[in-house]
Amino acid sequence: MLKNRAIFIFFALMLFAGSFAAQAGSVPVYREMVIDRGPEKSELCIRVQLAITAEERNQGLMHRTFLAEDTGMLFVFGQDQILSFWMKDTVIPLSIAFISADGRILEIQEMEPENQVPVHSSAPARYALEMNRGWFDQKGVVPGNRFRLNP
Repeated sequence: MLKNRAIFIFFALMLFAGSFAAQAGSVPVYREMVIDRGPEKSELCIRVQLAITAEERNQGLMHRTFLAEDTGMLFVFGQDQILSFWMKDTVIPLSIAFISADGRILEIQEMEPENQVPVHSSAPARYALEMNRGWFDQKGVVPGNRFRLNP
């Protein structure tokens, strides 16, 4: 009887902890993203954490000390707009690609850690992809390349 009660309490606590974590937004959603670099180069597959809600977008990569290779954060917006990002409380040097609704990379900019001066897209964009600084250059990803999310 005592053993069954202990098992019940354990699972109840696990369920509560999982529910609390999901409500707190601390369970990141990752997807595979493919970048088409054109007919002369192979496609790249990366792993992105999705930032869809305003809370997720506002948090971004703040307070993180590490971003794995070929991993980034994809900020998703409901409509095309001039996007603005800053690096408050972000210690990882980053590059950001602003991306159109049809998946075309419009421009890529570099961002300095802890810099509170905003970086803006020069044209309306639907998405922004943050990667470790220099990743786009190292991989030969340039404006005009396209991306897609795999299901």
